[in-house]
Amino acid sequence: MENILELQQVSKTFLKSNFALENIFFHLPYGVIMGVVGENGAGKTTTIGCILNTVAKDSGKIKLFGKEMYDADTDMREKIGVVYDGNNFPVCWTPKQLAKIMTGLYKQ
Repeated sequence: MENILELQQVSKTFLKSNFALENIFFHLPYGVIMGVVGENGAGKTTTIGCILNTVAKDSGKIKLFGKEMYDADTDMREKIGVVYDGNNFPVCWTPKQLAKIMTGLYKQ
């Protein structure tokens, strides 16, 4: 069975906070639903950020739909829906400023 998502030895370190996501490895086959559960600070949001390429991983490989996603891959992002638990943008941004940022991530 083919995988829709693969993470291989993915790591990310935030030096200022002393947080490290180390060597995450899992795969998600097509048609399977997966939940990510863990304590606050366990790395759930960092992992999702790495998958979406909104957080730069330090090492490892992530494949979505069978290929790695790069900044210019807006076609691939159009196939993914994500809802965060809060607003992750500065509250001082206007809708126009936010739209300018999102245009680089999504076509629509």
